[in-house]
Amino acid sequence: EIPFVDFDHEMVIAISQGRFPTGGYSVKITQVTRSDTIINVCAQFLEPKPNEPKADEISYPYQVIQVMKKTENWGQEFIFNLFVDQKIILTIPNFIP
Repeated sequence: EIPFVDFDHEMVIAISQGRFPTGGYSVKITQVTRSDTIINVCAQFLEPKPNEPKADEISYPYQVIQVMKKTENWGQEFIFNLFVDQKIILTIPNFIP
């Protein structure tokens, strides 16, 4: 079941790790912070352990979360930074209504 999202008061953040030849991979969003027009998303990209059994099927690990818009001053362009292992791996601008 897909949860209801009130886009006047919430936003959705989705992180995808891409395509992998087996299962056992996952994405975990650990923190979201905002400073003015910068939104930092911290995530972990988890891989199967070397001896761990893996599903023999293509996988596309992702996580989608709802985040409350706690303050005013939306309706403008924001810069989203994705941090993995304390390094920015992606920066994208996005308009948030």
